[in-house]
Amino acid sequence: MMPPRDFPISELRVVKLRFDSDRSRWQEELMHESQVETYLKAKLELHFLPGENPHNKKQATPLWEARVAKLGSPTSYWHTSPGLHAGDEGAYIIPTYSGKRLWAHPDLLASEKEAEELEAEFD
Repeated sequence: MMPPRDFPISELRVVKLRFDSDRSRWQEELMHESQVETYLKAKLELHFLPGENPHNKKQATPLWEARVAKLGSPTSYWHTSPGLHAGDEGAYIIPTYSGKRLWAHPDLLASEKEAEELEAEFD
């Protein structure tokens, strides 16, 4: 399904993926909110179940976590202005937020649960 041709910025989403091969690096894609579910389903097929690239029959790098974030309203901050003062001459940016988790690898969930249990022991 194609996204609408014209839509407000508020309907854009940043989908962030990180893979088992480099858990510290996030891959980010910008898309219309109507595309997020389809995109995630495809990524899970390729990188989790069955986890095989159908074109070369090789195992794909496992997906570790997927998140989605909304974009904020365009705004200017003091640290985007020359001279580092608040004012109209600052660059307007569209902030992104950390968003919410869409999916996590079962091993990640298990390690988080272990960490919570250990933390609870010391509380």
